[in-house]
Amino acid sequence: MSLLKQKEAQVLLKDAQVEASTVRGCRQRLTVFLKRYLPWFYREEQREHAQLVLQGRLSHLERKTSEPVALQAGVARRPIQLFVGAGKWDDEAVMAEVRRHAAEEFRDAEATFVLDGSGFPKKGAESCGVQRQWCGRLGKLDNCQVGVFLACVSEGRVAPLHRRLYLLLRPALCGRGFLSVNVRSHRGWWRSEAGGTA
Repeated sequence: MSLLKQKEAQVLLKDAQVEASTVRGCRQRLTVFLKRYLPWFYREEQREHAQLVLQGRLSHLERKTSEPVALQAGVARRPIQLFVGAGKWDDEAVMAEVRRHAAEEFRDAEATFVLDGSGFPKKGAESCGVQRQWCGRLGKLDNCQVGVFLACVSEGRVAPLHRRLYLLLRPALCGRGFLSVNVRSHRGWWRSEAGGTA
């Protein structure tokens, strides 16, 4: 039986449901929030694509990849795909701004850091790091990507601080080519993020 079908998981899932009243006014708050980050995108179309992708990720779409997001917005999919997959913008600079923002907002001695490895089911093999591995979201071995995320949690708020794609020892496919990273040894994601050794 899948972990998600167990009674305890069903209780947690029911508790995690979000009511419409909770997110009412979210679009306006998101627009204000984005103003801080848009200058890190070099060109006007990049800023437009960033807003579009974020709105698509927060939408009711079943698949939140570039193509469905573009279709929902009524724009060509290729520019959105290029922005997400090969866009010439500095994602590390954006993440540094997120960390500065979190440091300003989360002035709480009780703040907690959370390190989480999460699997993302994938149907094809075009995304980097997709291979048969444990996918916690599905509760079984399946084709997925695994990401490792560090976040700060304070007073019911969460801020992402860092992220990394977890790759197994064997060469990870990246689209139609191989990832150009020298992976020396297989380590559990918790060791690689905590600075441990293999």
